[in-house]
Amino acid sequence: MSYSDTLKKAYDIYQEGLFIFKRLSKYPLDHLLSYKLEGALRHFNRPLKTFNKYKEFILNAYSYSYNNGNLEAWNNQIKTIKKTAYGFRNFEHLKKRCFLKMNRLSVAV
Repeated sequence: MSYSDTLKKAYDIYQEGLFIFKRLSKYPLDHLLSYKLEGALRHFNRPLKTFNKYKEFILNAYSYSYNNGNLEAWNNQIKTIKKTAYGFRNFEHLKKRCFLKMNRLSVAV
């Protein structure tokens, strides 16, 4: 990193951002977002502006353990069924196939 002071500063800002997001805290995030960069580092301003705009939501994402992972998994399974089914003629059949795939419906044998 001894080639350029600009490159070193860019690397330091990047590493500071990684450190903050791994151990998210409001105050270091405020410090990172306070940078006003010029010259070759001006390209950092746009993502910093975006982070500043959505700071409240970013902090909430780390504060609460809610996510939509399960819903996304269900959506993916349904899309896969639709792709491999080549079109069910009856919506009820598609619905039952989705419930079978997600173990929400059992088949009486």
